[in-house]
Amino acid sequence: KEAKKLRLYTSAFVAVIALLVCVALGATVINSGIIERNTTAVKVGEEPISAAEMNMYYIETINEFYNANANYLAMYGLDPYTALDQQRSSDGTTSWADYFIDMAKEDIRNNYAIYNSAVEAGYQLSESDQANIDELMADMDEAAASGGYSSTNKYLESIYGTGANTETYKHVMEVMAVASAYYADYQDSLSYSADLLASTEAKNPLNYNHY
Repeated sequence: KEAKKLRLYTSAFVAVIALLVCVALGATVINSGIIERNTTAVKVGEEPISAAEMNMYYIETINEFYNANANYLAMYGLDPYTALDQQRSSDGTTSWADYFIDMAKEDIRNNYAIYNSAVEAGYQLSESDQANIDELMADMDEAAASGGYSSTNKYLESIYGTGANTETYKHVMEVMAVASAYYADYQDSLSYSADLLASTEAKNPLNYNHY
């Protein structure tokens, strides 16, 4: 009887330990950012964009909106101290969280459309643009250290959420930089005569004028 009881206790103990190990492993995976970096949040054509990258675009979209409309948030009905998914956007049909998610997706599609065109054309960032990215990464390292974070990855996670790391952040910044620079160069390469501009405007005046 004692031997049988011991086997039961042993089996129960092993089961509990196994459960604790599973819970610990699960927590490790959840907190590691592996899921966010390997889960597709949106696709641009056939190119998957990870949840971690999507989070960066989402936060940057919010920051840009706040900076551009700092004095008008109340007019938009947006309270920066209330969760975005708890507030209706100015159109009244979606939450502010959904609104910014849609904007972030649009930014991703636009950036990657131009970025992919740049890559196909063999476009390369200028030394100045590349130096700016390198300086930005160095600034992240410095901000992490001065903020008392154990690593730059931890600092980025505090801003962009679980899954953010230097590799993803640098990639996002490079995509944005290439898209912006390539678009600017493309615009500069275009030229139109005054007659062509006038005739084009005459065909579709509402596209070029606002009354």
